[in-house]
Amino acid sequence: MFQSSEIIAIFREYDHRRTSSSPKVCAAVNIPSLMLEPPDSVTIGALLLMALFLSSTSRLSTSAMVLGVASQMMFLAGFHKISTTLAERATHNHRLLSHAYILDQNLSLWLGKPPLLSSDIVRDVPKQEQYDGYGSIYLQDGTSFNCLKEQLLLAKIQSKAYEKLRSPASSSMSQESHAEISHQLLNELNLWRHTLPALTRPLLIPKDLDKKHVPWLSTIFCTFHQVENCIRSSIFSHVAFFDNVAFRNQTPLVVSSCASATRELVAVLNALDRSDLQRS
Repeated sequence: MFQSSEIIAIFREYDHRRTSSSPKVCAAVNIPSLMLEPPDSVTIGALLLMALFLSSTSRLSTSAMVLGVASQMMFLAGFHKISTTLAERATHNHRLLSHAYILDQNLSLWLGKPPLLSSDIVRDVPKQEQYDGYGSIYLQDGTSFNCLKEQLLLAKIQSKAYEKLRSPASSSMSQESHAEISHQLLNELNLWRHTLPALTRPLLIPKDLDKKHVPWLSTIFCTFHQVENCIRSSIFSHVAFFDNVAFRNQTPLVVSSCASATRELVAVLNALDRSDLQRS
């Protein structure tokens, strides 16, 4: 969304705000003043970067609150409407909205709370090829994919997982309905996974993968396996199901499946680490 220098400028003082001798005011302290600014893409982008940083450092509740401010500003700025502005500006605004939606779905599952943004807010999925190449990864076998597009598609599955399996409304579903919906979501998730190029699979990830692609791929696969585990482990949110002995007997299989997904995630991250070391 922004250049590295812009990101550094925003967060330079965040973790050292109490001890730093720098006269600059940290990003977090600027939040109240940012809320009084016009809701333009720069202000919104700064808030969204703060929310992303906070989530990446496990300050999830604070991240959710900052994201809430950024989301309201996006609505006030009309990011959710069909744009009549210049094409490049509209694309940039849609990217900000897409990143907010993706983070919102992550926070929804991590914190067990309803998402702020609904799926119809981001109706348009980014094209595979962007005019500036944003999010595009080109692999050695000639295949390519767009990371923002794939993250957005994955976030829409996350939204369904929360709504259908973990929301308060899902508490009254039957065991049969739960099993059917879980099966459907896992199929949809695996179908999404198989649309990615073969070179994104753990044993096939190139050792000389471009360094800038590693964070994108790490994020995508972490999210994929977290969603998989979220779907599989959702049975533990329905305590009443365990009155059924046959259902209780499924518990070891669920735990085993979650462990398997976690092992696969570790394999992917190790492959990406090896790729990073190979370049070094």
